[in-house]
Amino acid sequence: MEVYRGAVHIHTTYSDGSEAYGTIMSRASHLGLDFVVFTDHDTLGEGVSAEGWRHNAFAVIGGEVSPSRNHYLALGCSNLPRPEVGPEQYVPQVINQGALGFIAHPYDVSSRYLGLDSYAWDHWNVTEFGGLEVWNFFSQWVGRCQNLYRTIIGLASPGTYLTGPDPQTLACWDQVGLNRRVPGLAGVDAHGGRKWGGLPLILTNYSKQMATLHNYIQTPEPWSGSVDHDRRLILEALGEGRAYLVNNLIGTAFDFDFWGEARGARIPMGSEVFPNGGESGGPINLHAKTPKRAKIRLMYNGKEELATAASSLKYRAVRPGVYRVEVWTGWGWKKPWIFSNPIYLR
Repeated sequence: MEVYRGAVHIHTTYSDGSEAYGTIMSRASHLGLDFVVFTDHDTLGEGVSAEGWRHNAFAVIGGEVSPSRNHYLALGCSNLPRPEVGPEQYVPQVINQGALGFIAHPYDVSSRYLGLDSYAWDHWNVTEFGGLEVWNFFSQWVGRCQNLYRTIIGLASPGTYLTGPDPQTLACWDQVGLNRRVPGLAGVDAHGGRKWGGLPLILTNYSKQMATLHNYIQTPEPWSGSVDHDRRLILEALGEGRAYLVNNLIGTAFDFDFWGEARGARIPMGSEVFPNGGESGGPINLHAKTPKRAKIRLMYNGKEELATAASSLKYRAVRPGVYRVEVWTGWGWKKPWIFSNPIYLR
């Protein structure tokens, strides 16, 4: 299994970002990122012609369907749906193209101080959405900047407000996962040096923004250098939940893993396992390992099932449900570091 890391949900000059593809990819390469997923508002920018290797990192071109609320990330689209048709239409339109769709910042919070409205999702009657942006850096940052003092703190140390995924989003993720696989990802939502009210913004530049939240993907084979081949591996990993979400300000996490084992077969994160006459033939052993000693929390249907301060965890799962891992570190284990995609026991 190969592991690559990238930044997802990046805006450029094709919408409300401040830099172009090439400059952003150069910054990504300097950060050691392997891929970047661009999601400009209501446009695919240069489209597939811009996909491929730039500055030793791979560029994937997606889009963000952006009505006043209910934003939707679409990856792998040939045609980005128009926002005015509403979620009831643009969600299935993404699916019908064989593309990936993720609800963006589902419980986004407004900031009157910054003059930003909430872009939360409120069309939960649309149940066929693909996945969830479980953790969004910019959304979380804005939600905390409710006065001058908090904004100064956020400007000086953006990572201060990376307190873990929004609890409502995690609860939604666990609940929907009871019935089907729901891949989750982390979004930077980077805009670069965008300005509001004449004040230079905010999080200073793309390099600092893209250094925050990363998605580590697991692929069954290494990248080959072929654009079509490597693009497929990236999208498959994100779409199947073979990925984990990392707060990079704490540290890299190439040595993290969460997997199952049954009858000697390895079960990667994101998998659905059917023990009663299904794929595994019985209960499964769940394993987690971390790059260093930390608090490992095994979550079962959204509640802590087991926790240990260690660099590994093992648990025999016999009950159907949604199993995922959270890793916390720092003093008192209060710094959120790694969040895995689930393994689903049916």
